[in-house]
Amino acid sequence: MDIYTSNESGSKRSPIRRILESGRPYLPALGGFGNVSVKYAVSSRLSFIAEAKARYGKISNFKGSEFSLYIDDNGNIGYNEYKGKLWFYPTNIDYWIGTSYSQLEISPVKPDMVWLSESILENIRKANLNLTGLSFGIGLKIRLF
Repeated sequence: MDIYTSNESGSKRSPIRRILESGRPYLPALGGFGNVSVKYAVSSRLSFIAEAKARYGKISNFKGSEFSLYIDDNGNIGYNEYKGKLWFYPTNIDYWIGTSYSQLEISPVKPDMVWLSESILENIRKANLNLTGLSFGIGLKIRLF
Protein backbone atom coordinates (compact mmCIF):
# COMPACT_ATOMS: atom_id res chain seq x y z
CA MET A 1 0.00 0.00 0.00
CA ASP A 2 1.31 3.49 -0.73
CA ILE A 3 0.87 6.28 1.78
CA TYR A 4 1.93 9.89 1.29
CA THR A 5 3.01 12.09 4.16
CA SER A 6 4.35 15.62 4.41
CA ASN A 7 7.30 16.94 6.37
CA GLU A 8 7.06 19.50 9.18
CA SER A 9 6.78 22.47 6.81
CA GLY A 10 4.00 20.67 4.94
CA SER A 11 5.37 21.61 1.52
CA LYS A 12 7.15 18.43 0.41
CA ARG A 13 5.57 15.00 0.17
CA SER A 14 7.33 11.65 0.42
CA PRO A 15 6.02 8.19 -0.48
CA ILE A 16 5.96 5.45 2.14
CA ARG A 17 5.49 1.84 1.14
CA ARG A 18 4.38 -0.75 3.69
CA ILE A 19 4.66 -4.46 2.98
CA LEU A 20 2.98 -6.90 5.36
CA GLU A 21 3.16 -10.64 5.38
CA SER A 22 1.82 -13.27 7.72
CA GLY A 23 4.60 -14.59 9.89
CA ARG A 24 5.04 -18.22 10.77
CA PRO A 25 3.25 -19.02 13.99
CA TYR A 26 5.35 -20.48 16.77
CA LEU A 27 3.00 -23.47 16.89
CA PRO A 28 1.29 -25.04 13.89
CA ALA A 29 -1.84 -23.07 13.01
CA LEU A 30 -5.10 -24.90 13.35
CA GLY A 31 -8.41 -23.84 11.85
CA GLY A 32 -11.59 -25.43 10.75
CA PHE A 33 -15.22 -25.08 9.80
CA GLY A 34 -18.37 -27.12 9.90
CA ASN A 35 -22.09 -26.94 9.47
CA VAL A 36 -25.20 -28.75 10.56
CA SER A 37 -28.49 -28.57 8.71
CA VAL A 38 -31.94 -29.98 9.37
CA LYS A 39 -34.59 -30.41 6.70
CA TYR A 40 -38.26 -31.06 7.42
CA ALA A 41 -40.29 -32.03 4.35
CA VAL A 42 -43.90 -30.89 4.46
CA SER A 43 -44.55 -32.36 1.01
CA SER A 44 -42.49 -33.52 -1.97
CA ARG A 45 -42.19 -29.88 -3.14
CA LEU A 46 -42.04 -27.92 0.14
CA SER A 47 -39.46 -28.16 2.95
CA PHE A 48 -38.37 -26.11 5.95
CA ILE A 49 -34.61 -25.85 6.49
CA ALA A 50 -32.57 -24.79 9.54
CA GLU A 51 -28.80 -24.49 9.38
CA ALA A 52 -25.90 -23.60 11.69
CA LYS A 53 -22.34 -22.88 10.49
CA ALA A 54 -19.20 -22.40 12.55
CA ARG A 55 -15.67 -21.39 11.60
CA TYR A 56 -12.47 -21.09 13.61
CA GLY A 57 -9.40 -19.37 12.24
CA LYS A 58 -6.81 -17.01 13.68
CA ILE A 59 -3.83 -15.45 11.91
CA SER A 60 -1.13 -13.81 14.00
CA ASN A 61 2.59 -13.02 14.16
CA PHE A 62 2.50 -10.59 11.24
CA LYS A 63 5.88 -9.29 10.11
CA GLY A 64 6.44 -6.36 7.82
CA SER A 65 8.76 -3.85 6.23
CA GLU A 66 8.28 -0.14 5.80
CA PHE A 67 10.27 1.73 3.16
CA SER A 68 10.24 5.51 3.05
CA LEU A 69 11.88 8.15 0.92
CA TYR A 70 12.32 11.61 2.34
CA ILE A 71 13.65 14.98 1.22
CA ASP A 72 15.52 17.01 3.81
CA ASP A 73 15.63 20.81 4.00
CA ASN A 74 18.72 20.91 1.73
CA GLY A 75 16.91 18.98 -1.03
CA ASN A 76 18.79 15.72 -0.47
CA ILE A 77 16.84 12.50 -0.92
CA GLY A 78 17.13 9.90 1.83
CA TYR A 79 15.89 6.35 2.28
CA ASN A 80 14.76 4.52 5.43
CA GLU A 81 13.78 0.90 5.92
CA TYR A 82 12.12 -0.47 9.03
CA LYS A 83 11.47 -4.17 9.68
CA GLY A 84 9.57 -5.69 12.52
CA LYS A 85 6.29 -7.03 13.84
CA LEU A 86 2.92 -5.43 13.27
CA TRP A 87 1.51 -3.75 16.38
CA PHE A 88 -2.07 -2.55 16.91
CA TYR A 89 -3.11 0.24 19.23
CA PRO A 90 -6.78 1.11 19.65
CA THR A 91 -6.78 4.87 19.49
CA ASN A 92 -9.03 7.26 17.66
CA ILE A 93 -6.91 9.99 16.12
CA ASP A 94 -8.95 12.41 14.01
CA TYR A 95 -7.35 12.79 10.58
CA TRP A 96 -10.14 14.73 8.96
CA ILE A 97 -13.46 15.94 10.23
CA GLY A 98 -15.45 12.91 11.31
CA THR A 99 -12.89 10.22 10.47
CA SER A 100 -10.80 8.38 13.02
CA TYR A 101 -9.00 5.05 12.91
CA SER A 102 -7.15 2.68 15.17
CA GLN A 103 -3.45 2.53 14.37
CA LEU A 104 -1.07 -0.11 13.00
CA GLU A 105 2.67 0.26 13.50
CA ILE A 106 5.64 -1.76 12.23
CA SER A 107 8.32 -2.03 14.89
CA PRO A 108 10.80 -4.68 16.11
CA VAL A 109 9.77 -3.94 19.73
CA LYS A 110 6.58 -2.72 21.36
CA PRO A 111 6.09 0.93 20.31
CA ASP A 112 6.40 3.56 23.04
CA MET A 113 4.99 6.78 21.63
CA VAL A 114 5.22 9.55 24.19
CA TRP A 115 2.38 11.55 22.63
CA LEU A 116 -0.18 8.78 23.34
CA SER A 117 -2.13 8.68 26.57
CA GLU A 118 -1.27 6.11 29.24
CA SER A 119 -4.51 4.16 28.67
CA ILE A 120 -3.67 3.72 24.97
CA LEU A 121 -0.08 2.67 25.70
CA GLU A 122 -1.37 -0.07 28.03
CA ASN A 123 -3.54 -1.51 25.22
CA ILE A 124 -0.87 -1.79 22.51
CA ARG A 125 -0.68 -5.42 21.37
CA LYS A 126 0.54 -7.55 18.48
CA ALA A 127 -1.85 -7.39 15.54
CA ASN A 128 -3.89 -10.47 14.73
CA LEU A 129 -6.78 -11.39 12.47
CA ASN A 130 -9.58 -13.47 13.98
CA LEU A 131 -11.95 -15.07 11.45
CA THR A 132 -13.86 -17.13 14.01
CA GLY A 133 -17.62 -16.94 13.64
CA LEU A 134 -20.99 -18.59 14.01
CA SER A 135 -24.07 -18.14 11.84
CA PHE A 136 -27.61 -19.46 11.85
CA GLY A 137 -30.17 -19.56 9.09
CA ILE A 138 -33.70 -20.75 8.51
CA GLY A 139 -35.49 -20.98 5.23
CA LEU A 140 -38.15 -22.39 3.03
CA LYS A 141 -37.26 -24.64 0.10
CA ILE A 142 -39.74 -24.79 -2.76
CA ARG A 143 -39.14 -27.24 -5.58
CA LEU A 144 -40.74 -25.88 -8.75
CA PHE A 145 -39.94 -28.60 -11.28
